Amino acid sequence: AAAGESGGVGGAAEGVSAVEVSPAAAPPADGLKNTYCHMCQRGGKLIACDFCEKSFHARCIELKAVTEPWKCPVCLGYDPLKKDKDRKKTKAERMAHKEELKRAIRQLQRRSKPFRAAFLMSNFDSIRPFSEKKVLDVLRKDAGAAAKKPGKKPGRGRLRRLDDSEEEPTPTHIQHESDLVEDYLTQAERRGGGRAGG
Repeated sequence: AAAGESGGVGGAAEGVSAVEVSPAAAPPADGLKNTYCHMCQRGGKLIACDFCEKSFHARCIELKAVTEPWKCPVCLGYDPLKKDKDRKKTKAERMAHKEELKRAIRQLQRRSKPFRAAFLMSNFDSIRPFSEKKVLDVLRKDAGAAAKKPGKKPGRGRLRRLDDSEEEPTPTHIQHESDLVEDYLTQAERRGGGRAGG
């Protein structure tokens, strides 16, 4: 039966109510109605949709009153199982979400900055063929600057050590890591003949 018919679904007589009827009382065109709630998957006193096979407990969809013919939330384009995911956001909500994402990205960039040069330098051989000499020079400079600041700890978003110990890296650990980066740079320059880019 079409959605515009007022007599219910499946040839039900005019005026037959879909409110709290058993699923068999208002069958769809194929004769099948769910005998369990689409939300909680339990049986009981159900409200059957006049336009599809789904049935619901009134309490599961927080239904106060039923109109005739009754369309379930799914037929109305809102699946209650998905909560608010399908709800259209207002322009203000979309803009607020966009700004929140921008703030999160800026925060991640700030927190990752102390580790960026060291990470890239530890992968120097992998990035050298794809990087300009200028970029590699900036990386060397940043890695050198990090080596000269042994007492400075990164921001609140410090990376934890991989061995899951609760001990924070001390300045000597940071100095040691910076020395390793400098040694690696020197070795990489010797292997590459001082040539960057490719």
